[in-house]
Amino acid sequence: FFCSNRSDLLPVDISQDVLNKIREAREKNLKELDLSNSGLVRIPDEVFELKQLEVLNLKRNKIQEMPVEIVQFNNLKSLNLVRNRFIQIPDCITDLPNFILLSFSWRLSKKLPFFISNIPEINIDLSCDIDLICGRLTVILESICNLTNLVGIDLS
Repeated sequence: FFCSNRSDLLPVDISQDVLNKIREAREKNLKELDLSNSGLVRIPDEVFELKQLEVLNLKRNKIQEMPVEIVQFNNLKSLNLVRNRFIQIPDCITDLPNFILLSFSWRLSKKLPFFISNIPEINIDLSCDIDLICGRLTVILESICNLTNLVGIDLS
């Protein structure tokens, strides 16, 4: 999986609430932006103007692709992609110079990406596939036992 170009993506309807959060982050030079539970199918273009961001929370949306512009966030330290619709985790995030923490949902039908070991800390959300966990516990343990950067697993 690779990061996509924003020009390849369809326009997105952005709620007034999301626009207000982005505007506030820009005006107050906020380091954190929480767009969780916003119904986003892609990251709004306006977010990529917020170069000061250190924490971007996109949890519980419907995002499928990560625009390549994510690499412009030189200050980004934490990215929460839990419960989105990524087919794979975007590998371009490893190009972020200050990146420390990735939180994501792992579909047990997919292999963990090789580059995951290059990220200092990861949180894995397994709750989306809770029905598969019991039958595949050995596979899960084999996949994650060598992850020295694993800081959390969510089964809730």
